Amino acid sequence: MTAFGPIPNAGGSTVGLKRIGAPANRREPVIVGAACFAAAASLLGAHVYALEVVIAASAMLLSTDGIVEAANRSAVSAALLSAAAIATLAGSVSLARAIPAWRVVIDAIVNWDSLRHLGLAVPNAYLVQVTSVALGVLFIGTHLIGSGLEGPLRLLFRRREGFLELLTVALELVAVFWCVGAARYWNRAGKHVTRAVPVLYGTLAVVLFLVAMEELNWGQTLLAFETPSAWAAINYQQETSLHNLLDGPTLIMVERGLVALFGLGVFALMALAVKWPRSVFAAIAPPASLGALAALCAIPGAYLRLEVTELLLAIFFAFYSYRIFVAARSRVVLP
Repeated sequence: MTAFGPIPNAGGSTVGLKRIGAPANRREPVIVGAACFAAAASLLGAHVYALEVVIAASAMLLSTDGIVEAANRSAVSAALLSAAAIATLAGSVSLARAIPAWRVVIDAIVNWDSLRHLGLAVPNAYLVQVTSVALGVLFIGTHLIGSGLEGPLRLLFRRREGFLELLTVALELVAVFWCVGAARYWNRAGKHVTRAVPVLYGTLAVVLFLVAMEELNWGQTLLAFETPSAWAAINYQQETSLHNLLDGPTLIMVERGLVALFGLGVFALMALAVKWPRSVFAAIAPPASLGALAALCAIPGAYLRLEVTELLLAIFFAFYSYRIFVAARSRVVLP
């Protein structure tokens, strides 16, 4: 099985555990936990004993003149401490998995996936959770450190043609491709599968495509064509986008409200999938492994620049759409 390849429905079976054996089951989380604690110790050591070295080494990224202001020094310090805390938490969870009784509980939570319970293949839950959370924390940390700087890191947050904006669009377009594929393959499962599911997947593809086009101002960001004067007169940023017909404060309020509703919607769908495991809710509910990223989108997203929140959402839907694509392609007909 490949690292990010689909894994079949285990159905709660312990055959794999018996084959691998208890020592092997315990060795892996202990090694991972020890590595996390070593990383945490290194980060704390860098903060306590080598903070000046870290700041000097990163000065060219944090400023244009090599001088790091006091506020930015504090940001670097906070980043080191936050990374150490995250590594410690990850190490603690990993070591907890070395205890059989705790491992059963943790695995049951992380591996919960309504599509797996429907008998479909899904990506590796632990890899999805670790990768998605790591990316979310990375971009949030980069924003907190780099958004107030004048150095190269600030270029990531350019409103037009910035790296993070283009990455957001790329992830959304990839998600569109996977959603269309999921709708197509799911539809092939035949009359035993409700038609609402491929329709919902296709609808999500359309929504993500529209969002991506709005991010690119319908090509203006890349092609640099002029905004028609009549449209520029009513557009907040004089662009060809629709969302900028709202003024800045209103747009921020609306988008943050939508982000909060998104977080509530994710966990509501999970709850409905648990309640009705053979329903349409189960076919569209995100897995537990994406719950942490959804929380990062909804909670910190309310205090971040919209570009960062949009990127977090794009990462979420990229993972989500890949999952439904893998599940639909498994071509298992639901009972």
